[in-house]
Amino acid sequence: EIEKIDPNPKVWTGTFRDSRPINPEGSNPENSFTGQIFTVNAWRNDALVIPRSFARLRIWRNVDKVEELLKQPAFVDRKSLTYALPNYPVFENNSLLQPWVTLKQGILGHEWDEDLDNGFRPKGMIRMSETHVDNVLYIQDSGSCYDTGSATHRLTLYRTDKPNSKSLVFGAGTVQWTWGLDPVHDNENGLISQIANHYDTRVGIDLSGPDRAVQQATINLFAMMDNVQPQDIEVDLKFGQALSKFSTDEMESWDMSVSCKVVVDNEMSFPLAANVTQLEVHVFHNNENDKDSVIAGVEIGQANDSWHPAERFLEKYARRFRDGSSIYIDPSLGLLWRHIWPLSRADISGVEFMCRVTNDRLYTSKEHGPFQV
Repeated sequence: EIEKIDPNPKVWTGTFRDSRPINPEGSNPENSFTGQIFTVNAWRNDALVIPRSFARLRIWRNVDKVEELLKQPAFVDRKSLTYALPNYPVFENNSLLQPWVTLKQGILGHEWDEDLDNGFRPKGMIRMSETHVDNVLYIQDSGSCYDTGSATHRLTLYRTDKPNSKSLVFGAGTVQWTWGLDPVHDNENGLISQIANHYDTRVGIDLSGPDRAVQQATINLFAMMDNVQPQDIEVDLKFGQALSKFSTDEMESWDMSVSCKVVVDNEMSFPLAANVTQLEVHVFHNNENDKDSVIAGVEIGQANDSWHPAERFLEKYARRFRDGSSIYIDPSLGLLWRHIWPLSRADISGVEFMCRVTNDRLYTSKEHGPFQV
C-alpha cells in the first residue's frame, strides 16, 4: 500500500519495521525486543551450524558434539573435510578452515530470521551460532517483496536493560527450534506439505528423531533463566548450570579484568569498497579474575551514537606451531574482533570510537575509550 488503510489515525496495523511516513507510530523493528528480525521467507528446511569459535559458550556446555570441537585445532586442513561451508573463516590461502558441527536438518525453517545491525539491536546481545545460506527468498522491503539473496542466521541472547527487569531474552530466529526437542510435528519429512486437505494438517513422527544437542542447549538455557530445571531428565542429558548474578564486587572485578582498543586494519586480506574501513577491536581478558565466563560479544560505537556488533576475526592472527603440526590463535594479541565502518580511510582518520564487551553470563562491561584511529 502507498497510503494508510486503517481508519484510526493513531494506530498502525502494518509491520513493526515500516518506516514510511504513513506509519503514525514510527518504525520499531521486532529485533528491538526479540533480537531477531524476519528476512528469509518459506520454504526452508536448513540445518543450524555451530563453528568452533562458539563452542565455549555456556549454552553449549555438556553438548557432546559441540564440546568435541574444542579438542580440534582452531583451523583444520580443508582436505580432511568432505565439504566446505560458505563465508567461513579461512587461513593459508583457503587451505585451512575453522571446524564446525551442524544440528538437525530442518531446525531453520520454514521461515527464519537474522540478527541485523539496523540501529535497533539490544545492548549487550551475544551470538551463539552462525549459519550462512545462499539462494534464499530474501525480504526486500517492509514485508511484501522478496528476491533471491543470502542470509546469516545466529542464535542470540541478551539481558534486558530496564530498572524493573533483568530478564534474559533468547532469540531462536526460527519457528522450528522445537523440531529438535521431540519428533512429533507437522511436515515430519521436512518437505512442503503434500497432504490431501490443506485445511486439515496432521502431525506425524519425524523418523530422524530429536536432536540431543538442541535438547541439552534448551536445558542449559532454562537453567540460565532463574535456574529452571526439568523435573525428570533422560539418562544422557544433564541438568543445566544456574546463572549466578554478579555482585557489585564481581562487576568491578570483571571490569578491571577486561580491556579493549580500536585500531584500523592496515593489512586487509581482501579488498573493500573505497567508502568503508575495517576496524579491529583487540580485547584482553585476565582469566584469573573470572574463570566462569568467556567473552561472548563485542560492540563498537561513537559517543552519543548507536552501537554496532563486531564479528570474531580469528583468521588474521592465527599462527602455526613451529613443527607445523597445527594452528593456534596468538594470545599476545588478545581476542580479535572486527567491524566494517561506513567511512573511507581518509574520512575516518581522527574519528574517536568506544568499545564494550559482554560475557556469556550476560554482563556488559563499562565503555572503553575513546580511541582515536
